[in-house]
Amino acid sequence: MIGGTSWFMTHMPVSDYEFVYYKWVFNPTTHYSYILMKLGFDSTNLRYPDDNTAHVSASPSYPVIDSSATMLTTGDIDSYIVLATAYQDPTTKEITVWQAVTKSLWTDRIKVTGITARYYFASV
Repeated sequence: MIGGTSWFMTHMPVSDYEFVYYKWVFNPTTHYSYILMKLGFDSTNLRYPDDNTAHVSASPSYPVIDSSATMLTTGDIDSYIVLATAYQDPTTKEITVWQAVTKSLWTDRIKVTGITARYYFASV
């Protein structure tokens, strides 16, 4: 799902409108924006990543692609992976994007009692 909208990336026909015109959040000092995918853990059904679209409004655990002015920290429930980094020139407002993920991606969550969950990502 695209953050800040109710648009699922699986909607057909596929449209780039929402992402292209989605307002990216740039850091006012560094002028960088991090395009992140947030994946959450569904503690009711013990699923990671949470794939239940009903959880979009009830829980923040459904996968979301969003923009952040800072690097977000992975915790016990949510994990984040940087898909791209964008820089907006403060004078011209021109945006340069560096893509970080270029292949298929898999992830795993390992949680041991008493220890914060660990997340692993790899491309195939």
